[in-house]
Amino acid sequence: MKHYKSGIALSHDKMVRATAEEIKIMHTKCMGPDDMIANLSGGNQQKVLLGRWLLSEPDILILDEPTAVLTPQETERLFAVIRNMKKDHKSVIIITHKLHEVLAISDRVAILRKGEYVDTVETCLLYTSDAADEARS
Repeated sequence: MKHYKSGIALSHDKMVRATAEEIKIMHTKCMGPDDMIANLSGGNQQKVLLGRWLLSEPDILILDEPTAVLTPQETERLFAVIRNMKKDHKSVIIITHKLHEVLAISDRVAILRKGEYVDTVETCLLYTSDAADEARS
């Protein structure tokens, strides 16, 4: 909220400018900053929420199945945001069942099988890890 303050009150102009910037960054399809979130598609609603979380500049971001309703292009944009967070020394935890996405975006993977922890492996070693072989079976 500190980003939107003008003295002790909230600045509508600052909120609209910040929202317009997030719309551009996240490639959100909407009529503009005053559009109601409920009127957006599921993927665009998800991008709005991600944009809101990113405005708080978190050190750690936890995403559960973040690409479930995203197109391949939107997924790649999300991955670009995650890579930028990594460059800024931020941590992102992604919960997903999509192995190709795990390989595309992660450094390290904690493998669970039937809800039980199996192992943690470096992504570059994933296909050679016994734990990964067990998790795939």
